[in-house]
Amino acid sequence: HAKRVCNKLNRGDTSAVVLPFTVAAELHHWVTQAKSFRMLQQEDAPTKRFFLFTDASKTGYGAVLIDPTQQLRVLGGKWTDAEHALDIAALEAKAVEHAADTFLPDIKGRGHLSIRIDNSSVEAALRRGCARSSNLNEHMLNVVEKFAQSDVPIDVDYVASDRNPADAPSRGLEVKEL
Repeated sequence: HAKRVCNKLNRGDTSAVVLPFTVAAELHHWVTQAKSFRMLQQEDAPTKRFFLFTDASKTGYGAVLIDPTQQLRVLGGKWTDAEHALDIAALEAKAVEHAADTFLPDIKGRGHLSIRIDNSSVEAALRRGCARSSNLNEHMLNVVEKFAQSDVPIDVDYVASDRNPADAPSRGLEVKEL
């Protein structure tokens, strides 16, 4: 249905479009969620920079925090039965949430956090403060709110999976070398 609407608009047809009830309900749900998100504080290069790498697999979640003195902190765990049923994008958001719960208290007031994620949907959602997918938004709401309330300045960027040190703990393995 959306493809037909877009094609009509591309042809210059701006007449009213009647959306099926299910599409209208989904659109309303998405708009409501999008309005509830807050933008995160993003700043350029303060003095102390922390790097947080996060990852999720179907096995579990992992996070590696590198502090300004190059000390490593590693977090890893297995999913609950309820979490295990989620899709990979939602699991990636949950991995960021677990990392925020663990590491944000130690970073607050001490510097800038550079977050590196190997899932482009979650990376973009953190950058924008919301996701395009309403399903992912349900999981991003807690994550975005945690960062917004922490007042920790952040930047977010993509990291390739093969360069993500959080990959190992997400699979229950040890981090051997960065």
